[in-house]
Amino acid sequence: MPGLFRAAENRHVQSQSVRQSWQLRYVANPDDDDWVKNPDIRSYWTAPDAKQGSSVRQERADVNDVETRIDPQDGAAYDYESLAEYYKGKYKKAAITAYWNDCKPAKKNGKERADVNDVETRIDPQDGAAYDYESLAEYYKGKYKKAAITAYWNDCKPAKKNGKDGAAYDYESLAEYYKGKYKKAAITAYWNDCKPVCRRHLAARDLVMIDATTSIPRDLFHRLVKQGMKARRRGQHRRGERGLVLAME
Repeated sequence: MPGLFRAAENRHVQSQSVRQSWQLRYVANPDDDDWVKNPDIRSYWTAPDAKQGSSVRQERADVNDVETRIDPQDGAAYDYESLAEYYKGKYKKAAITAYWNDCKPAKKNGKERADVNDVETRIDPQDGAAYDYESLAEYYKGKYKKAAITAYWNDCKPAKKNGKDGAAYDYESLAEYYKGKYKKAAITAYWNDCKPVCRRHLAARDLVMIDATTSIPRDLFHRLVKQGMKARRRGQHRRGERGLVLAME
């Protein structure tokens, strides 16, 4: 958090130095408010915390209006006064204003967190399945605070709209979908690289019903894979010994 404010304050200081160079160039009288010859330039540089490269602005609507922005610290929407009141005493006013300008504006349809309230689904990396926010929050409720769950949701990868990403499939369904696009060997290799579904995780949320034949516990899955690899190596070793015996005969 201090790093965000420090970066914002540095941009503010840089903006002030650029503004001073314009004052030296267009000054008429240091004691006169009308120190800029060109009214458009004066309108630009007298705006509070004007940013270099921005268009001419007569007012700062993002500060004075009832606009709300998302504070990335908790994902909630606040107006400027509430944000400034919270960080008052911790950071300078210029840094708070610069931090406010960097915050993402909240949507004006009354929803502070559209990505939470919409029917959007995202991939939970814990089991690789897709869930909406309500289902995700319900599962992690009691384990983590709401702000932490919201931050976790925002970090989750959005699921594809076609429903082909993040869902659980058995091998036959996966092979049927990719049939004609890839060879069977490539599909099998892809299936082996897919993350097994954690049945306990899914059952707790009561979202996806999967037959026992399509999903096994992860420890059992890895144990079977290791046993298969050992059996394969033993078979290769025996074939090598048999070939050596035949060659000697």
